[in-house]
Amino acid sequence: MDSEKEIIIYPSVIRMVKLLLLSIPFVLVGVFLIIWGFNIDIGTDVLMSKGEAPVMLGIIGIISCLFFSFCSIYLVIRIFVRKPSVIINEEGFTDNASAIGVGFLKWSEIKDFKIYDFMGQKLLGIELNEVEGSLQRVSKIKRRLLKMNLAFNCSMINIPQNTIDVPLEKVYEQMKDFSNSAG
Repeated sequence: MDSEKEIIIYPSVIRMVKLLLLSIPFVLVGVFLIIWGFNIDIGTDVLMSKGEAPVMLGIIGIISCLFFSFCSIYLVIRIFVRKPSVIINEEGFTDNASAIGVGFLKWSEIKDFKIYDFMGQKLLGIELNEVEGSLQRVSKIKRRLLKMNLAFNCSMINIPQNTIDVPLEKVYEQMKDFSNSAG
């Protein structure tokens, strides 16, 4: 493939570091909720009063720790491993923009693109012609996570603006141009 006919977009290290710095406090809050919710004695009574805290707080703390620890680990890897987030060429595009990126998709597999906001986050959504066929190459866990996007009334495949420096409008136009020239 000619490099002139290929567009490569790398993740923004600055934005990834900002997301990492935002995720760490949620891990710490999760630890606090675990300690408080399960009444774990850490040798100090400064932060908590004696009494019963709902176990549900501990469960929320576990979920918070797991989710945001995963996010933090993913972000650290993406900061130090310089792998492109998106590659666009005449044959299709490669999605590695998130932890559930689907990899390479041919233009013939894609029905439409759209830019939209979800909970304050700007996304480039990709709609597939045949969902099951296109997702056979990803793991079952990724497939389930991708399908969960549909439950939130979102596109199944998304490129988030908050991890790349290139405006999504420009990525959208480039994808449209390449897909239109492909037929």
